Amino acid sequence: MIPTPAVSIPPAGLHGFPFLTSSVNLATFGYSEQEFFISGSAQSYVTAGPLGNNGVWSVSPGETAPYLTRMIVRKPVDPARFNGTVLVEWLNVSGGIDAESEWD
Repeated sequence: MIPTPAVSIPPAGLHGFPFLTSSVNLATFGYSEQEFFISGSAQSYVTAGPLGNNGVWSVSPGETAPYLTRMIVRKPVDPARFNGTVLVEWLNVSGGIDAESEWD
């Protein structure tokens, strides 16, 4: 069974908004933006046999490690405007910052 992660609201930032958030004033379009922390314990896996070239490998549970990540939620201020569509965008951290490839 996969443990449910903990969700929390981070402390207020120095500028009053999440780091690297929308450059658009979302309020003018009737939207809000909020940051959440998600934390838990991640399971690693180790190979339990040879690694063939077909991509089907036997593994067994390895060590666990704690994790902490964040999520930015942008949504309509008026819940009646939410149509049920959710878009999830991975933030690319290759450059050392959370870079949104689609939002901008």
